[in-house]
Amino acid sequence: MNLQKTVTAIAIFITAIYVPYKIIDKHLNHPDKNWSFVLFGTKFIHGPLGVAIPEVQALQLKAAKEEGYDGQRYAQLATDPFLTDPETLSKALPDPAYRARRIGLPLTAYLFALGNKERALWVYSISNIAFYYLFLGLFIFWKRPKTLKDNLLMCALFLTSGTLISVDRALTDFAAAAFAVVGCVISQNRPKAGASLLSLACLYKETTVLSLFALTPMNALSEWRKSIQKIAIAVGPVFAWALYTKFVFRSELGDVPLLVKTSGGIVLC
Repeated sequence: MNLQKTVTAIAIFITAIYVPYKIIDKHLNHPDKNWSFVLFGTKFIHGPLGVAIPEVQALQLKAAKEEGYDGQRYAQLATDPFLTDPETLSKALPDPAYRARRIGLPLTAYLFALGNKERALWVYSISNIAFYYLFLGLFIFWKRPKTLKDNLLMCALFLTSGTLISVDRALTDFAAAAFAVVGCVISQNRPKAGASLLSLACLYKETTVLSLFALTPMNALSEWRKSIQKIAIAVGPVFAWALYTKFVFRSELGDVPLLVKTSGGIVLC
């Protein structure tokens, strides 16, 4: 039985390393190299659906898809995560306030690129690969999976379609999930630290706010002060940022109040 568990663990570990490697290999053999991660669409580069920022137009992509995919929006945000040129971003991004709400990964790329716009695009294009292997290493070092349950959990985190599509198409989902998972685990002993990590996760993707269910106890009403404190830490920054994006792009509040409603609902649960 122990041999079977060992073989299963090794097989899962090798698969978790090999599958994203094949994704990397596929993109590096693409005519556009690492830019193919982002899936820029020709209709969004020179119109009719949008006009990409100058840095993207200068890439001279050889095999861009017609429609592209969501990663092209966030990659362009990585060149201006503080939204200093809303006019250019509005032309490049359909519904810019909604896209800019998920500023975590673009901002991370911008910071690692030391503010260089061209380099920020490149960093963003490979950021999910870095997150994947970093989180995989952290999980193995921290959790040290030994049981079948641990190894199946590793499969659920690293080998499901959501994770692999996020890596393959430079989306924000996996990074948000990674911060949320770590935050929920840490919150068991350090609730404020866990809430802070969940706050970070919400800046990567605001729907991660649903992870608050894991931070607040089922008897939240009896511990409402602690629950509200954790929710304020987790939701405060993303709510403030969402309001800022609405102000910058002069758009309606739209579904921003949903964050408040969801948070209040979690307290009542």
